[in-house]
Amino acid sequence: MKKIPEFLTYFLEDCLWWEQSFSVKSMFSGYWIYKYWKIFAIYRMSELYFKVWKNNLEDYQKHNSKIFEYQRKWKAAHISYYTLPEEILENREELNIWINKSLEV
Repeated sequence: MKKIPEFLTYFLEDCLWWEQSFSVKSMFSGYWIYKYWKIFAIYRMSELYFKVWKNNLEDYQKHNSKIFEYQRKWKAAHISYYTLPEEILENREELNIWINKSLEV
């Protein structure tokens, strides 16, 4: 596996320290982040994105989070992952809530 970026190591070891059920797998240009083998986040191009759906979309919109975007042939494509707000990353209780909402998707 390719070398895990420093921020992703920080996220896994410092932010998710309370539980050992998290894992990472490399993908083409980034990483999938799992809890109990269920994907809930993507790390790509120095951005951390969480899975979003009806149950948590409003949370991300309130923080003006950006949607995950990539190039598909000649146009931009999107998938339902949004950037995690920094203030959530710094608040362990809130982070756990947001992870659980993404796992419900």
